[in-house]
Amino acid sequence: MSLLKLRRSTRSVTVVAAMVAGLFLTAAPSANAATQGITGGCEWYGCGTLNNTTGRGLYATLEWGNNDNDRWANARYVPSGTSLGGNGTDVDGVYISSGCSVSGLIYGGAYNYPVVWYSGWHKIKTNETASLWGINC
Repeated sequence: MSLLKLRRSTRSVTVVAAMVAGLFLTAAPSANAATQGITGGCEWYGCGTLNNTTGRGLYATLEWGNNDNDRWANARYVPSGTSLGGNGTDVDGVYISSGCSVSGLIYGGAYNYPVVWYSGWHKIKTNETASLWGINC
């Protein structure tokens, strides 16, 4: 192998390495992305998510905590037709109002299953999406 080919080869490897490093640096989330939700949440991928198409607003919590006080302290209102979660925000649960029930689907990668949730708080795990659509009150 000639010296000229060796220099081109080395230069190509250096350029490719710089491009790959730049790709990872630009694809990585900002330092604030994981803290936009609540500490102990998720990375920029694999966050708990709530899709609300029930026709009514729901409350979601960004911190499951140890009791209802923890959940309400970190609750966010999610209007019907909107979603919350993902991109560094980890939804940990959803509240169904007293006297109501909600139907939907939980999915997370290789699994999915239907749910019917009644009044109270219901856990949404990291890497799960809860798509809720039917509400009866």
